[in-house]
Amino acid sequence: MSAVVDGEVVGRALGEFEEHIGRCRSCRVGLELEKITKRTVTKHLQPVAAPQSIVDAILNSIASAQAMRRGQKGRNWHIPVLHTFRPVVLIPAAAALVLAVAAIILFRPEVLRIGRGTASADVLTAAIRNYDSLRLGTAPLEFVSRDPDSVKDFLRGKVDFRANVPIFDSYHLVGAGVTSYCGVQCAEVLYRRDMVFVYMLQMNRLEVCRSSTEAVPPPVTASIDRGEWYLGNNGDSSGVVVWVNGEILCFAVAGMDEKVLSSLLSGW
Repeated sequence: MSAVVDGEVVGRALGEFEEHIGRCRSCRVGLELEKITKRTVTKHLQPVAAPQSIVDAILNSIASAQAMRRGQKGRNWHIPVLHTFRPVVLIPAAAALVLAVAAIILFRPEVLRIGRGTASADVLTAAIRNYDSLRLGTAPLEFVSRDPDSVKDFLRGKVDFRANVPIFDSYHLVGAGVTSYCGVQCAEVLYRRDMVFVYMLQMNRLEVCRSSTEAVPPPVTASIDRGEWYLGNNGDSSGVVVWVNGEILCFAVAGMDEKVLSSLLSGW
């Protein structure tokens, strides 16, 4: 990604990359985050010249390595990098800024959820939009914690049902939030493993069905009325699973095949 942003990828390789990101949302997200990070670092960090002692140490190390490869240990090779050596940026400052950028992208509170609470979309579409918003970093979580009990305490009293906060061996809990659909309060729970997110949206089934006759898509209604789980795909490698747990209507969206997601969820 960084090579593309820096303009180092050209010709056929660039064409193949552009063709790939045209159909891969995850890579488009990664490219955009790379651009944001570079712009932020370029804007806020000023190059700082390294002490000459560090420059000399680096050049001497390079020269020694070259000499060893050529079987001429001890010879001090003077290499062209001496004339093209650029001032370096302080690594600790850069690392701190990158972490700050990541925190802003993932948890900035001033950005609203895309499509959140809109009555124009059914609740399945709303769940997919919320998943995309959280994954893209355009929406914050109200409460960030890896502790299931703390998340349950946060949700208690904010929704009129006992929200599920399952534990998955391979995914860690990120946190939770409360949103609404047609006036019905809903609980959100987010999990993550590396760059793969699992988003869960839970609500009182009777209330959401009472709020709108079009709230739940017919294929979903048909599956849950038969006592089955609804499995679907968002068309971009995102799997969707819908099921009922007592009075709670549960939606799960994740960047994986819906059957794999169903298998993950059935374990708790």
